[in-house]
Amino acid sequence: MDEKIRELRDTVKELLQNIIKRIDDITDEQNAGGEPDTDRLANLFDDLSSLAEGVSVIKEYYPAIDLMEFRDKLDMMENAMKTYDMMLLSDLLKYELRDLLGFWENILHDGD
Repeated sequence: MDEKIRELRDTVKELLQNIIKRIDDITDEQNAGGEPDTDRLANLFDDLSSLAEGVSVIKEYYPAIDLMEFRDKLDMMENAMKTYDMMLLSDLLKYELRDLLGFWENILHDGD
């Protein structure tokens, strides 16, 4: 693995940690009865897009990372947003997406 790939992997790991923390914050806010902050959700989705771009470059070095599963989870979240089902969106973030991103983080950590 060359230096540029290692640097991108480290950037992806940092982004994963940041996104996981924000998912926790967003879902905790929702569970406390607050309304979802649409700006925070928009920023989260922008970062998820950046994450997908980075992962698509390094995934050949980490075959356990499945971008199709990631895409499926994003599709489910999009459908929850279309129907304004914020409880479902919160559950998908917390129990589906967060778990997947944690799995990816472990894969990248183990690959050090």
